[in-house]
Amino acid sequence: MTEPILTIRDLHIEFRGKQRHDVVRAVDGISLHLDRGEVLSLVGESGCGKTTTANAVLGLTTPTEGHISVAGIDIATADRKQMKAARAYMQMIAQDPYESLNPRMTIEDIVTEPLVVHGQQDDLRERALRALASAGLTPPEEFIDRRPHELSGGQRQRVVIAAALSIEPGLLIADEPVSMLDVSVRAGILNLLKQLADDKGIGVLMITHDLATVAAYSDRIAVMYLGRIVESGPTLDVIASPEHPYTRALLSVVPNHDPTVKTQPTLLVGETPDASNIPSGCRFHPRCPAAFEPCSQIDPVLLATSDDRTCACLLYAEVSSPA
Repeated sequence: MTEPILTIRDLHIEFRGKQRHDVVRAVDGISLHLDRGEVLSLVGESGCGKTTTANAVLGLTTPTEGHISVAGIDIATADRKQMKAARAYMQMIAQDPYESLNPRMTIEDIVTEPLVVHGQQDDLRERALRALASAGLTPPEEFIDRRPHELSGGQRQRVVIAAALSIEPGLLIADEPVSMLDVSVRAGILNLLKQLADDKGIGVLMITHDLATVAAYSDRIAVMYLGRIVESGPTLDVIASPEHPYTRALLSVVPNHDPTVKTQPTLLVGETPDASNIPSGCRFHPRCPAAFEPCSQIDPVLLATSDDRTCACLLYAEVSSPA
C-alpha cells in the first residue's frame, strides 16, 4: 500500500478570542488522509474549520498540536528547503478568480509565475501552453497573450487551475472553487478537477459547504461541525445513507432531481455555537433532532461504523469501535 500524499493526524488549531481569556478552538482534533488520484471533500457550514485546516496544510497557519505530512514532508518541522519542495508539490485553487488574478499581467505571466518563483525558467511559454490545455482552455494560443479582464469567470478559474498545474503538483487544495461562478459553468470546473485526479493521479482536497456539489465529483467525504469531523466515508455511501444527524440535516435540504420524490427538510434549531464556547457533551446536541439525555454529558469520539465509514454519534457508540 502506497503512503497517502496528505496525512493529517490529531490536528488542533486554537486562536485568541475577543476577550483575553477566550480560546477559539477552530480545529479540534481531526485526522484525515488523501491518496493519490483521489478527490476528498471536506464539507460543513461556514466557520466549522474547513478553511483553517486547508491553511494549516499550506503552512499558512501554525497548528497548536498535531501532525501534517505532505508527500512525506512534516509541515511542522520542515526546514526552508523542505518547505519550498512541499509548496511546489501542493498548489492552492483560490475561491475568487476575479480577485486572485493580477489584471496587469498576461495569462502567460500568471500561469508561469509559480515556475519562476521555484526557479524553473526553461521553456516557460511552452509549459504555459501545456498547462492551459490541461485546464481546458483550448486552443491555448488564443488565451496565452490575453489579460484577465478579457475572460469570463469560468475561463479565469481555469487560468487559476492552469497556474497550479504548471509546476506539476501532486496535491491541489480547492477552497470553494465554484462558489463565485455561474451555475452554468460550475459542473465544467468540478469535472476538470475530477478528471485531473483520474488522469494525472493528482490528489484533490476540496473545501465546500455544498453537499450537492460533492456528490458527483468526490470519492470520499468528511463532514465537519464546529472543529470536528462528525462523519466520513465513500461519498455515494454517505449520500445514500447518512449516519450522523448533522449530515442528514444537510442532505435533507438538497433539492431532489426527481419531482415525484417528496422530501421533508430537517430544520435545525438555533445557530452554530461559538468556537470559544463549545457546548458540553456532544457539540451538536443543542441543535440535534435526535438528541437524548446522555448527549449533553458525553462527547462522542469518531467511531468506525463499518470498514470504510466513521461517525461521531452516541447512536452508534455501542455497536462501533474506535476509528
